[in-house]
Amino acid sequence: MYLIKTFDLEIQCTNLEELKAKLADLCGQSVSIQYPSDGGDIDNLFVHIMEDGTVVETYNKQRTVDLNNLHL
Repeated sequence: MYLIKTFDLEIQCTNLEELKAKLADLCGQSVSIQYPSDGGDIDNLFVHIMEDGTVVETYNKQRTVDLNNLHL
């Protein structure tokens, strides 16, 4: 399961397609995406959803994020 979090919102997504759809509704916002890692721990990814729907890292090199690489 994926979990999208902001300061006042938590959205659970059961699959990648649902995650992409929910993120598209959050254009212009910065959020955290929690997802299970390969080792079973919970990983956090901090992203900003651009107005055109592109998802970029909030920190580091602000690269475009390939959501298909998030493991579930």
